[in-house]
Amino acid sequence: MALPIRETPILHGEDAKRFAENARTAASRPVTREDYDRARKSYEEMKQANERSF
Repeated sequence: MALPIRETPILHGEDAKRFAENARTAASRPVTREDYDRARKSYEEMKQANERSF
């Protein structure tokens, strides 16, 4: 039997400020070619694995 999913904790104070700032800067940062290529390779591998399973 699966375990119940616990409620997500709410951030307060400095933790909340730090999280919001990190989210803002990550959203505006461009994706490097290296990161894009790594993600694309992972996607292609998962796509092939999925196609072989049917």
